[in-house]
Amino acid sequence: MTALTALLVLATLFTQVSASLPKTSYFKMVDIWLLFCIMLIFFIIIFHTIIDLQVDYNAPNSQSWVKQTSSSAGSSLVKVIPASGSIPVPPIPFVDKFFKMKFNLKFYILLSRYTMFLIFLVFNVAYWGTLAKDSGLVYYY
Repeated sequence: MTALTALLVLATLFTQVSASLPKTSYFKMVDIWLLFCIMLIFFIIIFHTIIDLQVDYNAPNSQSWVKQTSSSAGSSLVKVIPASGSIPVPPIPFVDKFFKMKFNLKFYILLSRYTMFLIFLVFNVAYWGTLAKDSGLVYYY
């Protein structure tokens, strides 16, 4: 939920910044930076969705969401479990084989961490390198 709110705030910030700067036929560096931030949060939402699909809420040692109702006569617990449903998979051999592969939750969490770090690192090296080269901070002999 926080990522969606941050995405909405960044989209609003992007429109306000774009409206306050002069109109040009090319992308400005601030446009590239804000679009990257929006793209990064979108990837975070995608990873959260993938990880959430892998959580087994029916496992005995997983923490289930419970709603506790208490009355003067006593208390009772009502377990809330999400509806189980299957995702329809198209009959493409590679896609079918990929969706049938089972990875553990730790794999997806580590994959998301390393992927987000690599995307952030590569973008920042390219962005700040281009900015430094174009600003005259880096000289070529």
